[in-house]
Amino acid sequence: MRRKPSDYISLTEVGDRLEGVRLIFGLEVTEICEFLNTSEYFFTKVKRGRKLIPYEWVIKLCDTYGLNQNWLYQGQGEIFNKRRSDV
Repeated sequence: MRRKPSDYISLTEVGDRLEGVRLIFGLEVTEICEFLNTSEYFFTKVKRGRKLIPYEWVIKLCDTYGLNQNWLYQGQGEIFNKRRSDV
């Protein structure tokens, strides 16, 4: 079975969204790297779409900042998950 283009994750677009998250929350590169327990070198590789974003980062970012995993990976849906009080 062939995959549809929408089934693929664009590493460049994920990197752009990751950088957007950093800017939205006003984090310096050193701060987000410390938070994600990574080097600036590896963070930059992910941000530029040269490496896949580690799943551990996705979980940590989504849990801490209330981000929507589908948005982070695919750019689909709202950037933030709805809070329980909003449902």
